[in-house]
Amino acid sequence: MRVIFLDIDGVLNSHRTVESRYRLPTPIDADGDVRMAAKLDPIAIGLVNRLAVMADAKIVICSAWRIGSTLDGLKTLLGNAGLISERIIGMTDTNLGLRGEQIARYLDKFSDIENYVWLDDDGDCLPGQNLIQTKHEDGLAWRDYVAACKVFGHNPFEEPKATP
Repeated sequence: MRVIFLDIDGVLNSHRTVESRYRLPTPIDADGDVRMAAKLDPIAIGLVNRLAVMADAKIVICSAWRIGSTLDGLKTLLGNAGLISERIIGMTDTNLGLRGEQIARYLDKFSDIENYVWLDDDGDCLPGQNLIQTKHEDGLAWRDYVAACKVFGHNPFEEPKATP
């Protein structure tokens, strides 16, 4: 199995998105607010969907949005924003230290994960983790998608052949 560990703030939303679409000076903190689905970047969501289909990967949420949320609630919220919610299979544990430690624990728990990428604007990873670090100002960009495709061994210019 291939996995995309997905952060939300700084990946699916960004300063650019909120400023351009909503004329607000900075992104609004989610805190589980369902209205935040409307503030997510459709281009970033499209890139995650394309990567998931291209690599036949599942999605595991590692965002702070998982704190106080249920998996079904996040699937609904992100699905309403256009993410292929059927690919979301879980969330990392919030009771550990750095996010890199949470991801390492998830990888230890599920031995069937053959490859993964981690999309996040924070850099709190452990050595050797496949972090593709986005910029909070821009969110997930084409350069990040290309880097993630390389980790999965795919050509970013090919059209995905699999279905969602």
